Amino acid sequence: MLRRYLEFKGYTVRQIMNLTDLDDKTIKASKEQGMSLREYTDKFIRFFFEEMDLLRIKRADVYPGSQST
Repeated sequence: MLRRYLEFKGYTVRQIMNLTDLDDKTIKASKEQGMSLREYTDKFIRFFFEEMDLLRIKRADVYPGSQST
């Protein structure tokens, strides 16, 4: 909402969003499923972006460390 307001007011906004939230449970779950950590987390990242698009939330300009943009 803040981004849309600032853009409405004429500001140029460059939004950066970090998607990394790794913890021991995530690492353990990827190992249990026989997947790399990247493979395991990519499905959640794809779901996140699908939901963002469904809600018409503007995507950030940069997602450091992520292949999904």
